Amino acid sequence: MGRLSNLEDLQVKNNMLTGVVNENKFTSLTKLTLFSASENHLTLKLSPDWNPPFKLKILTLGTWNLGADIPSWLDTQFTLQQLDLSNTGNIPDLMGPYSWSICLTSNQFSGPLPRVGNSVIEINLSNNSFSGGDNNFSGTIPNSIGTLTSLMSLNLYDNMLSGQIPVSISNCTGLVKIDLSGNNLVRKIPIGIGTSLAKLRFLILQSNKLGGIIPWSICHLNLLQILDLSNNSFSGRIPSCLCNLTAMAVKRNLSEYIGGELDFSSYYDGGYLESASVATKGRETHYDTILSLVNNIDLSSNHLSGGI
Repeated sequence: MGRLSNLEDLQVKNNMLTGVVNENKFTSLTKLTLFSASENHLTLKLSPDWNPPFKLKILTLGTWNLGADIPSWLDTQFTLQQLDLSNTGNIPDLMGPYSWSICLTSNQFSGPLPRVGNSVIEINLSNNSFSGGDNNFSGTIPNSIGTLTSLMSLNLYDNMLSGQIPVSISNCTGLVKIDLSGNNLVRKIPIGIGTSLAKLRFLILQSNKLGGIIPWSICHLNLLQILDLSNNSFSGRIPSCLCNLTAMAVKRNLSEYIGGELDFSSYYDGGYLESASVATKGRETHYDTILSLVNNIDLSSNHLSGGI
C-alpha cells in the first residue's frame, strides 16, 4: 500500500484490522489527504523523527493504540482540518495555527482542559474527566474560551467541570451548538448567550447546578431548535417570549443542511457526526444524522413557578 503514489483518499474505518502500522506503510503516499481508520485494533509505531510525505486534511485514528506520547509528526500537518483521536488515551498539542475540528471523546483525560489555538472550529472533549481550565482558571471553563472566535461547536458534556459559564463565551459569535450538559456548572446563564450568539441552534445545559431565572435574552435566539435546561435549579417564571423561538415551528429538509450553509459539523465520510441526546416523554433518544431536524424544549426538574 505504501507504493500507491497517486492515492489521495484511504478509508478503512469500522473493520476488525489488527497489527502494527509503521512508516513503511506510507513511504510513497505523497498525495494522501484523507486517512480514515477509526474503529480498528491497530497499533501505530513510528520513528520519533519521522517526517511524513503527505499533508493531511482529515485524520481519524479513534480506538488505535498510539503509545504514551502523541505523534510529533502531527506538528507538520498544517493543512489538517479534522482530527479524531477518540478513545486512544492521547491528547495532542492543539495550539497550532490549524482550522481543526477536534474529537477527543471517550478517553480518560483528567485535570485541566487543554489549550487550543484560536482557529479551531469544532471541539468535542466529551466523556472525559476534565476538572478545570488552564493557567489560573482551575476548576472552571477558562475565560480564554472567548478568544476562539472561529468556533462553531463546543461539546464539553459529561465531564467534571465546575464554576460558572464564562461571560466571554459571547465573543464566540459563530457558535451553532453549545453542549455543556452533565457537569457541575453553577450560577446564571450569561445574558450574552442570547444577545450575541445569533447563529446558535442547539443550547444544551441539562444536568448541572445552574440557577437564577431563565434569561429573557434567550428569546433573541430565533434560530434555536433545541433548548435543554432540565435538571438544574432555575427558578421564577418561564419567559413568555419563548414563543419568539420560531425556528422550532419550521419544518426542515435534511438537504438544507448537508453540504449547505448549515452543515457546520463534520459530515465528512471519514469523520464523525455532530450529535445530541434529547429526552421526550421520559425517554432519551440520541440523534446524529438527523439532529438538524430535531426541535425540543426541556425545562423539567427545576424550581419554576407561575403559569405556562
